[in-house]
Amino acid sequence: ALRLCRLYAQRLLEANRFVNLTAITEPEDIAVKHFLDSLSPLSKGLIAPDARLADVGCGAGLPGLPLKFALPGLKLTLMDSLQKRIRFIDGFIAEAGLDGVATAAVRAEDAGRSPAFRERFDVVVSRAVAELRALCEYCLPLVRVGGRMIAYKGPDAPARAEEARRAAKELGGGDIAVIPAPLGRGLEHHLIVVEKAAPTPPAYPRKQARIVKSPL
Repeated sequence: ALRLCRLYAQRLLEANRFVNLTAITEPEDIAVKHFLDSLSPLSKGLIAPDARLADVGCGAGLPGLPLKFALPGLKLTLMDSLQKRIRFIDGFIAEAGLDGVATAAVRAEDAGRSPAFRERFDVVVSRAVAELRALCEYCLPLVRVGGRMIAYKGPDAPARAEEARRAAKELGGGDIAVIPAPLGRGLEHHLIVVEKAAPTPPAYPRKQARIVKSPL
């Protein structure tokens, strides 16, 4: 896992000179804000070693790739709407020789309506993508009943979780937990975990404009 983290950090910084993939470029910041943050669900026992996991709005591959480095048996799907990010990830996957990783250049709301992705995943993670009510509509349609969604959020996570309870329930979500996941250095991060209790109604997800303009 450490070898893969080093290789990934090197390739990320090389590619970042030509494609905007990350604003975090100092080695210590990459270690803490990218890798430790991405791996935080593992210390809480939230992801099984052989889970089917989707990373929605994965950007350059975070948090999905570090989770795969730590859990080689993970069956990972990385989703992002921008093809240039997926090209970078595909190149890294090939170089690193990673098995059990798929990529999809697709918008989350389109994936949520596709039989190939809808309610197919044990866990769906998302980091730095959208406000939580909207994120629930992007992610929960992808989660199987009995699975969970994990959102990586900051200091305001408890308030955002309370605000999103109605949206989560409408989308088939059940219990919501806010789990502190501090990274040190004064970085107050949380994991918001939404369990999937029932199938998502066919009306969801809506088009992106509706999701953003009128969150549930």
